[in-house]
Amino acid sequence: MAQPLRWKGLLQSLKYFDDSEMLALLERTEQSLRQRNHPRSLANFGVSLQDMETDPTLHAEMSHFYHFYVEASTWNVITRYIRLHPEQFVHFE
Repeated sequence: MAQPLRWKGLLQSLKYFDDSEMLALLERTEQSLRQRNHPRSLANFGVSLQDMETDPTLHAEMSHFYHFYVEASTWNVITRYIRLHPEQFVHFE
């Protein structure tokens, strides 16, 4: 998206932690913003919070996505992954 390397890293980390739900959600959000022809850099990124006040379609889409972001909290998935695979993160003696 507007910061390609960070976006790619985020998507790769979701794949690593097998968070297919959040990955799909971010991909749908990206697709929605691409349909609006959003720019590829932060310098030209024109979508703001104020746009949601004047654009009911954008507001509806982002509100819908936000609800699912909260429900699919990646922190819960990461926590579960670490608890199931502690040997990858902690050395017990």
